[in-house]
Amino acid sequence: DEVQQLTKHKDNINSLRDIEQRVWPLCRLTVARLHLMKIAQTHVANSESLLNRCRVLRSAAQEARNSSSLRDLLGAVLQISNFINHGAVQSSEGIVRGFSIESLNVLAQFKKNGVSALHYLTLTMMA
Repeated sequence: DEVQQLTKHKDNINSLRDIEQRVWPLCRLTVARLHLMKIAQTHVANSESLLNRCRVLRSAAQEARNSSSLRDLLGAVLQISNFINHGAVQSSEGIVRGFSIESLNVLAQFKKNGVSALHYLTLTMMA
């Protein structure tokens, strides 16, 4: 409502009080312009935060790529999966050369005499 009152005087800004003259430029701002100004104010902080998150993610990926323990674990999972699915004892006998990470839940569900494949994998990796 105040904006409408001030816009009535757009042709004669000098007739407005001092405070109204100072507020007048704000009345002409569009919602899009205000949104853009907000983005400009928060851009540096947001970009620094995103860059930091990317650095952390890159570091985690590098650690996963360079981890011999993770490689050994995934190799053991592949052997167990080949045995469960195909009865293959050696990796050369196996049909499967890979598995999806989502299929790891099956290791906890596959049980023989109360011992899950996940238990077996844990004991194998600890030995």
